[in-house]
Amino acid sequence: MGQTAVSRGIIAHMNAQRTFTVHSNQGYAENGGTKFPHFQRSPTNVTGQRMRGGAGQWYNLRKPPFCQENHVVSQTTSFEQLPADLPVPEDDGACAHLVGCVVPSLALTATDGSTVNLAALPSRTLVYCYPRSGVPGQALPTDWDAIPGARGCTPEACGFRDHHTELRALGTTVFGLSTQDTAYQQEFAARLHLPFAILSDAELRLTTALRLPTFTVDGMRLIKRLTLVLHDGVIEHVFYPIFPPDTHAGQVVAWLADHPSALSGVRRDDPPVPPGSLRRTPDRAPDPAG
Repeated sequence: MGQTAVSRGIIAHMNAQRTFTVHSNQGYAENGGTKFPHFQRSPTNVTGQRMRGGAGQWYNLRKPPFCQENHVVSQTTSFEQLPADLPVPEDDGACAHLVGCVVPSLALTATDGSTVNLAALPSRTLVYCYPRSGVPGQALPTDWDAIPGARGCTPEACGFRDHHTELRALGTTVFGLSTQDTAYQQEFAARLHLPFAILSDAELRLTTALRLPTFTVDGMRLIKRLTLVLHDGVIEHVFYPIFPPDTHAGQVVAWLADHPSALSGVRRDDPPVPPGSLRRTPDRAPDPAG
């Protein structure tokens, strides 16, 4: 093995700083026994002043990832703050077919231990679908910040948590939904103290039946960020694409307040829709004489 290249530097993170040791040919920086696997030399310090190279140079951990490999989010990294230069997702029309569709009758496992059938729920239900939450100290998917719309699951969930009382006052039941399993989601829900349940579509049954837009990274098929407003099991409105995710809950509250539900034409006692098939809301009510 070659000799380890060691130098001194300063971590610039979240407007704070600390001294650390750089092991450049081993690919990590170290401070107090904590290793930071990926870091980036920065031309400026946290105040924006330009720095010279050599000992005491500055490194930046605020905007991972900094290389092609996966990076590990350090304990000081906050999932609740979004990088300033995230790519903005574009409307590719992938949700244009959803309004007026009946959700399939499926039993989805929830983080509170219950089983939820969205098709059977009365009145208004909000289902915000997100790609994948991160876990502190674990690697994020490859180039996660470079995928439009991928980053922001934690601030989005915090927004729905903070607006939950308003949503309930508007007569709306809230669920999150992703393709992770329930155990993974339970860590997320507990860490953020979410007052609502997260539903698991790990087998992609709902995703496939409704033809929800997805993307694949590191072998995982994930739902693109979108929100469904249901009324008696019928999709009344779709938010897609969503950006920025940290203000989305407020956007939903405003829309619900401005749009009292008047959806009709499909009854909750209609036969359930088989998985993989869709039935739109009729343009007009059936003629009783016909």
